[in-house]
Amino acid sequence: MLTSLVFVLLFAFTICTTAKPQQNRGHNGSFPNPSPAHVLSLARPVNHGSSSLEDISTNFSPEFFLPKNLTRSQSQQQQFPVPVQTTDSPNATCPRVESEQYKPDFDSLEIFPRLGFHDSWTRQKWFWNAEDFNFEKRFKSEFQRQDGSPPPHLKVFVVPHSHDDPGWLKPMESYFNTNTRHTLDLIVEKLTLYPNMTFVWNEITFLSMWWDRARTNQKIKFLNLIKEGRLEILTGAFVMPDEATTSLYTLVDEIITGRQWVSNFLGVTPNISWAIDPFGHGPTMPYLMKLAGVDKLVVQRTHFGWKKYLGAKRYGNFNWVPRWDTNADYKMLTHHAPYDIYTTKHTCGPNPLVCLRLDFRSVIGEYSEYSRHARPVRDIDLDELAADMVGQFQRTASLFSPSRVVMFELGEDFRFGISEEWDQQYENHVPLMNHINANRDRFGVDIRFGTVSDYFNAVELENHKLATFSGDFFPYSDVYLFGRPAYWTGYFGTRPYWKKFYQETLSLMRDAEILYTYAGNLAARDPDHVMSVVLRREYRNFVEARKMTALFATHDGVTGTSRRVTMEDFGQKLMEARKTALQIQRQSIRTIFYNGLNATISSLGLDTQTLSFGELPTRVPRVIYESDTITKKILVFNSLSFNRTELIRVLVTSPTVKVVGTRNENIHSQINPYADLDQEEIVFGKVFELSFLAELEPMTLHSFEIRRTTYDDPLAAKTAKVSCRGCKTLDTQYEGTFSHFEVENITSPTIILGNKEQELYFNGTTGFLRRVIKLQEEISIPVKVQFGAYRSVYRDSGAYLLKPDVESHIQIPFDDQVPAKLLIVEGPVTSYLASYDSPLVVTTRLLGSRGQGIQVENQIDLGNVPAEVYMRIDTWLNSTTLSVHKQNQPTIFTDQNGYTMEKRVKVPWIGYEGNVYPVTSMVYMQDTENLVRFSVMVDRAHGFNSMNPGRLEALIERRTIYDDGKGMAEGVTDNRKTISNYIFHIERLGPSSDSSPEPRTDPKDNSDYRNNLPTLQAQKLSLGLNHVPTTFGYDDTLGGFLGRYSLLTKPLPEDSHVLTLRTLSNFSILPDETEMPSEKALLVTQKLGYLPFDANTTSCTRNNYSVFSNARDLFEQGTKFVNLDIDSADITDLAGVVGVQYSGKRSFLPIVERKPFEIATLLVTFRQKKATNSNKRGSSHAYHHQYGREIPQTLSLIQETTTLESVSYEKAR
Repeated sequence: MLTSLVFVLLFAFTICTTAKPQQNRGHNGSFPNPSPAHVLSLARPVNHGSSSLEDISTNFSPEFFLPKNLTRSQSQQQQFPVPVQTTDSPNATCPRVESEQYKPDFDSLEIFPRLGFHDSWTRQKWFWNAEDFNFEKRFKSEFQRQDGSPPPHLKVFVVPHSHDDPGWLKPMESYFNTNTRHTLDLIVEKLTLYPNMTFVWNEITFLSMWWDRARTNQKIKFLNLIKEGRLEILTGAFVMPDEATTSLYTLVDEIITGRQWVSNFLGVTPNISWAIDPFGHGPTMPYLMKLAGVDKLVVQRTHFGWKKYLGAKRYGNFNWVPRWDTNADYKMLTHHAPYDIYTTKHTCGPNPLVCLRLDFRSVIGEYSEYSRHARPVRDIDLDELAADMVGQFQRTASLFSPSRVVMFELGEDFRFGISEEWDQQYENHVPLMNHINANRDRFGVDIRFGTVSDYFNAVELENHKLATFSGDFFPYSDVYLFGRPAYWTGYFGTRPYWKKFYQETLSLMRDAEILYTYAGNLAARDPDHVMSVVLRREYRNFVEARKMTALFATHDGVTGTSRRVTMEDFGQKLMEARKTALQIQRQSIRTIFYNGLNATISSLGLDTQTLSFGELPTRVPRVIYESDTITKKILVFNSLSFNRTELIRVLVTSPTVKVVGTRNENIHSQINPYADLDQEEIVFGKVFELSFLAELEPMTLHSFEIRRTTYDDPLAAKTAKVSCRGCKTLDTQYEGTFSHFEVENITSPTIILGNKEQELYFNGTTGFLRRVIKLQEEISIPVKVQFGAYRSVYRDSGAYLLKPDVESHIQIPFDDQVPAKLLIVEGPVTSYLASYDSPLVVTTRLLGSRGQGIQVENQIDLGNVPAEVYMRIDTWLNSTTLSVHKQNQPTIFTDQNGYTMEKRVKVPWIGYEGNVYPVTSMVYMQDTENLVRFSVMVDRAHGFNSMNPGRLEALIERRTIYDDGKGMAEGVTDNRKTISNYIFHIERLGPSSDSSPEPRTDPKDNSDYRNNLPTLQAQKLSLGLNHVPTTFGYDDTLGGFLGRYSLLTKPLPEDSHVLTLRTLSNFSILPDETEMPSEKALLVTQKLGYLPFDANTTSCTRNNYSVFSNARDLFEQGTKFVNLDIDSADITDLAGVVGVQYSGKRSFLPIVERKPFEIATLLVTFRQKKATNSNKRGSSHAYHHQYGREIPQTLSLIQETTTLESVSYEKAR
């Protein structure tokens, strides 16, 4: 007893003398300065404690680092550890991002905080009226010279276009039938009639629909117009995607879908990207388009401050360079449209009233702003209008000097769909052009109809050195409508149910792509086999599912910014794609595991089912039979490129079961009560939740078995410890006992959950997290989670815009006077605390495995309450940074489409709404002094900000009853009950031992992007959260397959990520077989960029599964597909359209080197046997264009009637 007392006193003295002082952070969710001596309470067993919440807040050390000799309690030591992986090479090179940050001429990190956010000109709506920069004076000095010399000569291209959203105010099909179909018909008719007119088209969604219905002679004329260069296909992606709320896979998928269609049906490869309507722009899309063969880009919607800055600096054309691209290998020539929006009124020059006179549409029965101003040139002074027109062009040119080329976009939403408009625009613009060209000496302008290619070709001929830019253009804000800043940051979180459903569907589609490609080629070894026939039949539905998922990437789809009827239509399309993806997975698994012969696997069922769009998933119990002849099998596919530990949760009808793994080994498992928290019910009988941790190998199918056993079996699933407060229980008799569980009441105000890695402390009233202690990293920090809501500012906060009344407060949960209902489940596999109190259910979970972070699940059902609901996380991290605008501002790092990370520093003078940034995979803040990082991984698109140091805040639900004036003319009142999943991850950064290699930069310098990258573990957690494997179950009466089936002979390096393995289409001349699967597939792989140093980095070694590839290899040497032969694997462009590098005949994947962040696409040709039936793919009528892609029926027919050569705007560089 005396010895123990002495030890305690010495231990307390050690802590007191070694603790570092830290200032009290004060209020706003911060914590008082605690006494370090009470860290001793950490050594007690995990329980529900007796301390109050105030004790937890005040008695724990504010310091990040705990004493190394702190011991663990016996109960925590009983947790099952993760198997230790051995090392095989002490000389392996340490992975690191070698590329230094590119130094551009202007950088968004430096420029954006200093833009003129509240300049007086914003009230007048146009930057041309700025007081601190005289745009008009500069224009006059160049184009209205006092000495009477002629003005500089301009080239002006008038570019007719129509912006057609595939779903916005109406669903896609409604738009097509009432508008777009007529526009495409008239493109063919009117461009044939007017031989010097041009047109550009971007939306492949609508073009593919029209092509399916068009007559052969229309298709012939359409292709001839492309060949003549008067009709230009832009971008080639399936839609014009949003660039904030889409994931990397989303963007890659819709680019491939669109450009494959364009190549196969039109035979062209567009080299210009047209992005005039996304609400802000990021660097991911330019890089991906560069990989796809595009080298020029047009962007439109940028912050009003950027409009003024770029105009004043004459940076209208610039080269956009990724931060990591030291040598500017992937620079993108970018044209920044200088005015507010892409309508004719805002594109000819800075004066909208003059530009409005150049829109001559005047259709009987229409009454609009342009129809009120439209006057034919025959009724006005032609020379006066021409002079005004030239004046606007010259003013525009003054923003781009020394360039003397101007592009005038003639069009708007859903234009040129009426024959009269084509005639009116042509018959009025041609006389104007002729008059200007006839008076070239006076006007100094050559003007004609043209395409975007014409504009860029003229710019490149000038050969001027262009400025370089790095960064992004978020957030987007305009002033042209109301004369005050309107921040388009609300859509980052609008309609979260749709965003979550979309991400889940994309994950299912990605798994289906990989499995289908493998299974399809496996079955094709015997093309007459039944499974080969089945998979070929499924392909048609698969192609449609690809189109539906690509469709939702549009900038009014995933954003949630369409009208209610359209959002419902989007949802139903996603539901059909989801069903197809699951069916594809089922049939592929049947082919791989059983070659289609085992009838029992035909009944593959899901453990979690979504029966209809708009509902939450329901869980399906697995019946455990008394008979030993029927076993339950669980199939799990890990589609990621690394080993992962996944918590599998299955409902079963018996608690006496055990789990057998892929090597016939017993797997630790746990029996929990079935908690239907949605109904606030805990079921203690008949149905149970079986949990186990599945160790999943990369790119591998795994089969697990659930076997019935007895209570006294030491290998049986362990029964969880259950504690409740306010639970609504359904107690049922089971095998003569009242309940399988012993249930304790929760009475303590403090709750503690823990495992060998960390301990979590919760507020006993709310059940929300309060403190996290990481034991291995020796980190202890307060982590205070709370929820609340703001009211929306009338007409300033809606589907697009965000403007919360931050002074208002709506209590979330609604009733904070009554303690929340709580359920605590503890066991060796998983422990969790669920708090449910309307409108929230919050579950915080730990796993019995290292490196899994803290799993948090929120379920919210806001009902009819209008509110902007937030989740706020306050920590003690000093997450400030030195900045160019104001010192020591809160700083966070947000992902860009799950691809790269960007530093975000609070700009105090643009409010809450101006400091919200898009997050699709992860966000983190870090204390650069103590080298501690707090990350939040997300499962769908969010908007996050940090208004105080150490704080992260996200809007998790939005119900806004007001329209925000941006065109939708509706509020957002169709909110659904939504589940969101997160992983909280705390890391200590920097090498943890003297043997670790030194970092190339000071780890405390967060101005170097290399220090702001996620760690590899964070990348894995994020990918795992966004690609949760689907679990299939079935009854096995034949003792079928139990084990693993890897698709590759060798795993990929841990820093290689397979984005997709996608079967390409063949096209038959038979009308009922438009697209069929070919033997070719695209293997798209990404080399991850990450921070190599964290608390777990003790040396740069290789483990026995994969290799850290500082050598930049995407694949291990000699990697093959299991049981499949390949004829070739050639490097191609992103979409598999343009061949770049041919590797010749080979049977294995080639060595492909890529630097961190780079992506490579392989066109893999699998070896297949030819079908014996006469109706096989390929025909003498088909021919190949210059890149070897097969051309379908229509082009074959055209070849027979016309001399048509394949058209390519420009090969990808």
